[in-house]
Amino acid sequence: VWEAIPVGGGKATATFRLPASALDATWAPDGRGLSFRNRADAAWNVYRQDEGGQEPVRVTRFTDGRLLAHAWSPDGTKLAVIRRSGDGGNVWVTAHDGSQPVQVTQMASADVFPVRWMGDGRRLVARASGRPRPGHARPLGTTPQAEAGTARSDRSGSADRGRHRLS
Repeated sequence: VWEAIPVGGGKATATFRLPASALDATWAPDGRGLSFRNRADAAWNVYRQDEGGQEPVRVTRFTDGRLLAHAWSPDGTKLAVIRRSGDGGNVWVTAHDGSQPVQVTQMASADVFPVRWMGDGRRLVARASGRPRPGHARPLGTTPQAEAGTARSDRSGSADRGRHRLS
């Protein structure tokens, strides 16, 4: 059972009964529910449960692989996920309802760490133990055919080692 508790203390304002296998519950961008990772079938996906106790709703529709993390865009219109499948972990971006999934990176490593949105909602920061393969990271909202090879990886300074800013 997950409860929304006022910062100043007091009685819970909402209660959520998530599956026992739910991971990384976080507030949905509209503040009316929680989103979380779960494996209900052969693949891990993001689910959402709104206040009121109804059943969780599947947001993403991946049929294989494992989701390692998820993050909502600042305006709540997009969802970024780190998905491990096949030979590596990659960042995918979908619409808020899970439609229009686009792989925005192709990392050389399966070790991709949490993804974060930049404040403008147009860029992401992801950390991986390897470098992106040339020509595979691209701006959000584009297709691989239209934007192949246009992204840059910002790897300046030792504190940023392994960090990639997609722009």
